[in-house]
Amino acid sequence: MREVVLIRNKYVHAYQTIGKDFRKRFPDVEGFWSFGPEDDIAEKVEVSASLADRQRESEVEPYQQYPLPLAALAKHTGRSEVYL
Repeated sequence: MREVVLIRNKYVHAYQTIGKDFRKRFPDVEGFWSFGPEDDIAEKVEVSASLADRQRESEVEPYQQYPLPLAALAKHTGRSEVYL
């Protein structure tokens, strides 16, 4: 006889599996990390923050050369005006 150990929605299961195995499926993609309580995440956080900074700098550079309203820059980058 089998024992039920865990019940979860199939979509939750798919989401968790994709997040857990993302780096195995797509090793060249930077910026998406998953980690557990036993992992040392300092390096992963530093790499992710560095990638975000470089992306933000490349998006803001045209704005610095040719000033635009922040709303136009936000629309161009897909971000909220608050996070620019």
